Amino acid sequence: LIEANTQTYDYSELEGKFDLVFVDADHEHPGVTIDTRNAFRLLRDEHSVIVWHDYGKDYETVNWPVLRGILDGCPDDAHRARIRHVSNTLCAIYTRQDLPAYRPDRFLPDKVFDMTMNVRRTR
Repeated sequence: LIEANTQTYDYSELEGKFDLVFVDADHEHPGVTIDTRNAFRLLRDEHSVIVWHDYGKDYETVNWPVLRGILDGCPDDAHRARIRHVSNTLCAIYTRQDLPAYRPDRFLPDKVFDMTMNVRRTR
């Protein structure tokens, strides 16, 4: 647990690498970008994971400055492609493991209704 300003923290003080890096700090683009760059440097191996808290403003709405900071802080497109939203949470996750993903298709109605109306004027 780093309880310090992550923008100025000396990460060389940390010994070793980590299996899990949980980022829950600055929620603005510049801070998230720096936190994300540092998080990737701290990963132990290909099984390590990064979790970003407050990626979502709520369970359905993306926190766009946070997402932008995550994407800008990633080392490259290959890493960006491995970021997923965790459903029913405010979190995003980076992992090299293949995760099942749900991508809803546009909803097309599959039912048709017939309706008859009688309209009358009342005074």
